[in-house]
Amino acid sequence: MRKRSFSPRNRAYTLIELLIAVSVLLLIASYAVCTAADNRNADFIVRREAEELYSWLTERTAFADASVSSFTLAFVTLQNGENSLKLIWDSGPYYARREEFKPDGCTFSFSGTTECVYSGEWHTLTPAASFTLRCTRGGKTAARTVSVSGQGYVSVK
Repeated sequence: MRKRSFSPRNRAYTLIELLIAVSVLLLIASYAVCTAADNRNADFIVRREAEELYSWLTERTAFADASVSSFTLAFVTLQNGENSLKLIWDSGPYYARREEFKPDGCTFSFSGTTECVYSGEWHTLTPAASFTLRCTRGGKTAARTVSVSGQGYVSVK
């Protein structure tokens, strides 16, 4: 009987070699999926926080309009470097009550003066304000801007 010789041409892959190749491909694929998820996560966080700020400001301006109240918005930088938005009721049923908005999971910046006054009697914010929310995840930066016009309209861009 003739002896079989295994030359490099006739050699088949072993099970271990196939398992190693598949595991390397799975590792690369999981890294790609995680990176894509982080990028979508940044968009989701910024969108969620912008909607929360939009709702918070809309509710306060609607209440001030209904009760003919006024409030002051103050942009404050805390000791740990985080920023927040403080609302102080100047008149109406919530006179001298303080409220605060702090975004979760993203940075918060303000363009304009650090204080604005909203009048429920005249439905105006003096001066108008824009708040920018940013989040960086997975190498991608997502940003949204919440603006309050001089006429008291709140919008998200």
